[in-house]
Amino acid sequence: MKKVAILDIDDKTGEQLSEKLNRSYTNKVVFIKCDVSKENDVQTAYEQSLKTLGLIDVIINNAGGMDDSPNVWRTASDVNWQDLVSFTMKGVSHMGKDEGGAGGTIINVSSVVALISMPILPIYSGSEAAVIQFGRSMAIS
Repeated sequence: MKKVAILDIDDKTGEQLSEKLNRSYTNKVVFIKCDVSKENDVQTAYEQSLKTLGLIDVIINNAGGMDDSPNVWRTASDVNWQDLVSFTMKGVSHMGKDEGGAGGTIINVSSVVALISMPILPIYSGSEAAVIQFGRSMAIS
């Protein structure tokens, strides 16, 4: 194992997890607090990850929020979709061999709701379907 950066909005749980992993993997894990619904946090966390790790060769976008309520749906969509695009594009730019990078892997996690109609959660379903289509389009570009 090289090094791992864990990004999350929950700093208490993130710190606890990184401390636990560091006991087993001797200082290989760093926790960075990040609210992925805010682009400034995404940019700062990406830069901090790059500075701490030196090289990013794997990105796993796994943040998600399932809330279609009138006052939360936009934030949930930012978490499900916008941050994933932002981290993916940053990763492609950093890792892309055509841009001088060393290559790497980006894993974008989506819910099964992306593949079925979920009438009680149309906004969530749409954001998860966007993840699938984005991944398919990026894979052939």
